[in-house]
Amino acid sequence: MASFGGITTFFVVPVIAYENLGPVAAFKRSTQLMKEKWGESLAATFSLGLIQTLVFLLAMVPIFLIASYVNIFIGIALAVVVGFLIFSVFSATQTIFISSVYHNITGKIDDHFDQKTDR
Repeated sequence: MASFGGITTFFVVPVIAYENLGPVAAFKRSTQLMKEKWGESLAATFSLGLIQTLVFLLAMVPIFLIASYVNIFIGIALAVVVGFLIFSVFSATQTIFISSVYHNITGKIDDHFDQKTDR
């Protein structure tokens, strides 16, 4: 379960990036946004965490089988590499998702999230 500090800092990075605030002001603004729209934020955190756990487990089961039948060192090396890749992909995904939730709840939909093109 996420701590209160983790929950209130959910929007700190988008607030710093898009509203050009310092760390303390960004924390206060993130707390304000969380109080206003806590449902979207908690649902996003829970959903991404659940998906990441499932993907991690599905990837690690074959690796542990390889480790037990082929070679323990190959299994450990594969587990480290695959774990790092999963963590990296989900970290980037969570950052993009938090940014899009921020834009959605503030009503400031950027051109980056718009499906229309001006070609």
